[in-house]
This record gives sequence, C-alpha cells and structure tokens, in this order.
Amino acid sequence: MSDIDSYETKNGKRYQARWRDAAGVQRSKSFRTLAEAREHQKKVAGGQRGGIGCSVDWLIDAYLNAREAQAAAGVIEHTTYVNYEIHLRRFVRSDEIARKKLSELDTPAIQQFLRRLTGRVSLAYARKIRVSVSVMLKWAVGEGHLAQNPARDAKFALVKRHKAPNLDLIENFDEVDVEAIKIPTPVAAKAILAAAEAFDGTGQAGAQFRLLFGGGMRPSEMLGFPVKMLRFGPDGRVELKIVQRSEHLRGTIGPVKSVASRRKITLGKEASLVLRKYFVAIGQPTDGLLFPTRSGTPHLYSNFYQDVWSPVLAASGYAQEVSSIRTFCGKRLPEGGREKVKREVKRWKPLYTPHHGRHFAASALIAAGAAPKKVQRFLGHSRIELTMNVYGHLFPDQRADDDLADAIDRQLAAAT
Repeated sequence: MSDIDSYETKNGKRYQARWRDAAGVQRSKSFRTLAEAREHQKKVAGGQRGGIGCSVDWLIDAYLNAREAQAAAGVIEHTTYVNYEIHLRRFVRSDEIARKKLSELDTPAIQQFLRRLTGRVSLAYARKIRVSVSVMLKWAVGEGHLAQNPARDAKFALVKRHKAPNLDLIENFDEVDVEAIKIPTPVAAKAILAAAEAFDGTGQAGAQFRLLFGGGMRPSEMLGFPVKMLRFGPDGRVELKIVQRSEHLRGTIGPVKSVASRRKITLGKEASLVLRKYFVAIGQPTDGLLFPTRSGTPHLYSNFYQDVWSPVLAASGYAQEVSSIRTFCGKRLPEGGREKVKREVKRWKPLYTPHHGRHFAASALIAAGAAPKKVQRFLGHSRIELTMNVYGHLFPDQRADDDLADAIDRQLAAAT
C-alpha cells in the first residue's frame, strides 16, 4: 500500500511517496513533481520496489548500472567499479544466492553464501567480496529495495591462520619465526636489483626496481610517476614527489590512494645513480611519464609483472618454474573442425610480488633505527595503526619485553 502527500518548502512544492516494503517497514521518498511520485508508486505496486518479486540477480544489475554512472562522472574510480563488477558478477551471480528474492534475503542466507565462498577462494579474497556485497545491500536499503542490510551481521567462521610448527624438525630456538610477514632479505634484494640492472639496455628495469626497493613506492605510484615530479639535488641525490598513480586495470592516471600518499621521497646515492643513468639514456625528458609505453600511457600492472618482474626474478634465482597442461587447436580435420593438441606450458612463478619491494624498504628503515612515524610518512600510510600492524614486530623492543617480564615478577614478589 502506498500514497502521496504534498508539502511546501522554500524551494517550492514537493511530493512525498509513502509505502510499506516487504518486511512491513514504512518507507518514504520525496520528488519534485507529482508525475515522478506517481511513477514511483506504480513501481511499488508492480513489485519493482521493496524486494517484492525482485531477485539478487536483478539487484546486481541495478547496482552496477548506478556505479557505472558514478565512475563515468568521476565520482568513484573506474578501478573501484571494475572490482565491484568482478566480485558481484563472477562470484555472487554464479552462486545460488543470486536466485533468491530480496524479500527472502536474511543474515543466515548471507552466512551460508560466505561459507560456500570460502570453499572457492582464499579467505582474504572472500573478505573483499563480502565488503562488495555489503556495500551493494546498503545501497539497496537506501533505494528502498530492502528494509535493512542482512550482510551487516554476517561473519566468517573462525579459522586458524597459522599451523603449529613441527617441533620434531626444529633443532634451534631461533628457527621458529612467530611473525608471518614475508620480507625479502638483503641478500635477495641485492640479487634482484643486480638482475634488474642487467635486464635491458636503457636501464629502465633497474630504475623501476630501485624505486620499489629503495623508495618504498607502491607499484601503481612507480608506473604512473611523472617526470615533472623528479629533481636531482646538488649532492647527486634524487628527490621524488608522489602526486598520482596508475590505475592498474585501465592503464590510466588517477589520484593517489589517500592524502597521506602525497609525499616526498629522497633516494640513496646508489639508487639515485641508477635513476640518473636511465634518465640520461632516455634523453632527459621534461614532460610525460618516467616509464611510459610507446604511446605515452602508463604500463598495465599485469604487463609489468609478466614482461619485467617475472623474468628479472627468474634471472636472480627467486622464481620457481611451474608447468601446466594446456589444450590448443591444431590442424584442420577433414570432417571439419580442428584437432585438440595438449602441450606442456612452462612459466615462472616469482617468490615475491612487486609490493614486497615496499616491504623491504620499510624493513631497511626500521633496521637503521627509524621511528614508527618516520616509516609511516615514508610509506604514505594514512594511519600509524596500519604501519604498526604490518611492521610493528620489526622494531627492536627486546629490552622493553624484558622489563615487562621483570615487572610481573616484582608484582608477584610484593604480594607475598
């Protein structure tokens, strides 16, 4: 049931449509014209609003159409829209939950979907998909399709993040690492940088890897770095200002991740020398990107990973060779069609990703005695909590741990 009321505002007359959704909750929405309010009323009566007769599959299309319009208008990044599209169309639409009506959607249904999802993808990726689903359902609440967000209280089942070590195979106390973060060692970083500098004639790979390992830049910041934000100081050091980044999926330039990401970085002497050699080799440009494609656009992350990162790590010895059997189309058959040929395809699987260069830079700063706030500003983290959650265990604090342990003994001694 729905009706329309009119009321006066300082900007003129407005019309308010009121209706009850599938859950019986009173909803309302204001319109500028009576025709718009009546059209909305027809949709409510026809079951196009409030979840009556509409499925999750229908909601996915409606939500993505709205997000696509926002991306076209520049309200959100195109990469954000693409991530929503991948999560919802590939993983939600292919699940049985897509056939449920919105009026049947509740927290237990979302809980069962999450349980099935963790059997298909990793827990980390499943969490990202859950966020996309929750944001979509929150949008549906605002549009009047749902009374409340059923994904708000849906949780993943508790899982053990780390396996217990096999104590029978451990001979030394120091062999057990209680932290799980993966950081390249200085030996590995040195070998990777050496392989990068020998990779091509212009020194582009060497300069790119120096910005990752020596400047702590995000891969997107490195691929989208502009020449104008590069300056050679009088002492030979290179100063960089991070003001933009490349959007991985489109190969276009976009804003940095956050306000804190806009920062200045000073490279060390060796990294500055490598970057200067590359800058001279490409003709010392005054405009454009530092690492452009032939058309002047930024490289896609996938192309950089496949064409540069993987071969360099393979040459440095920090990549594993993996093989898989793939089916190709062979010669034409007399009866029509083509024969199917199975071949073994070999490729390199790097032990580290480009983001691990950033981890190494942070660990090197911490080992040199840098304070947490200094590391935060260097990396461009928006919150100190993020820096400490990722790298907090690397800060030397053994004396403080010993003092805390002694404090417990002193408290117990005072009580006797």
